[in-house]
Amino acid sequence: MNNKVCTFNIKQKITLSLALIVMAVMGIFPPWYAHFKRSTDSIQSKIFYGYDCIIQKYNPNLSSDAGYVEVNMTVLVIQWLVVIFFALALVIILSDDRK
Repeated sequence: MNNKVCTFNIKQKITLSLALIVMAVMGIFPPWYAHFKRSTDSIQSKIFYGYDCIIQKYNPNLSSDAGYVEVNMTVLVIQWLVVIFFALALVIILSDDRK
């Protein structure tokens, strides 16, 4: 029976640490979008409204037909998944056990 304990080398630890830092920064500065509703009809649309700090209330100068802004969770989750994918790929590439 193989009782091998999984340990990370220094390059893998740095990679994972950097990935966590990048993901934290992405969470603090998420992508936002604004909901717009024209007063003449009931059509509502969303547009990308940039990145801004989530700690303070995001209050952009929207025109009168804009309803509200909110975090674009779909884009944020996709960004996090991309970071996780590349971090895991680097951890595998940087492992000492590769042959």
